[in-house]
Formats: sequence, C-alpha cells, structure tokens
Amino acid sequence: MVEKYDLSSILIVGCGNLGKRHFQSLLESEVPLNIVLVDPSIEALSECESLESSKSKIHSIKKLTNLEDLPKLIDLVIISTNSDVRRDVFIDIIKVSNVKYILEMEVIITPKL
Repeated sequence: MVEKYDLSSILIVGCGNLGKRHFQSLLESEVPLNIVLVDPSIEALSECESLESSKSKIHSIKKLTNLEDLPKLIDLVIISTNSDVRRDVFIDIIKVSNVKYILEMEVIITPKL
C-alpha cells in the first residue's frame, strides 16, 4: 500500500542551482501546490520565475526575500542554502512556522549546548 502524504504547502529556501531544480520539479506536479520561494536575491527569484510555464498555472507561487512573512503552517520545507547559514535558516523557520517535514541537503543539525 502506498501512503499518501498531504503536501499542499511547500517552502523552498534558497533559489540557487539546487533550489531552482527543486522548484522546477514541483512545477511538474499535477496536484495543485502552494509553493513559497525565499531568497534574499531578487535575481535568483526572477530566475525561478522564468521556469514557470502554462503548466504551473495550477499552482499558487509566492516569492519572498525574507523569512519573516512565511505562512504559519508549512507541510514541507526544502532548505537548499549554503552550509554556513543552513542551521540558522532552520531555526528561523521553526520560530515563525509550524512545519511537518524538513528536507536539508547534506547537513546534520545538533543543538548548541
């Protein structure tokens, strides 16, 4: 039996090469998604916007330059930032939003003691 996950609200933090590819994959979904892209670079957000096509019209896409305006509930967070800021980004997200699942690329988070 295949388990169905309700992942209607997805946040991608970091719209560089890897984040852009995550976004491109999500645009292929036939299930309507609420996608939030966050990157301090307006140029990076614009590059993601160039990936949108007529197929992406079923999705709601929001672009932000900071984490302060995040939705209160997020089903999946994909953090694709540089490793030196990843932990801080993670902490900032969970301060603002209630998150079901988090995907971080190649990082182990340990609490500061």
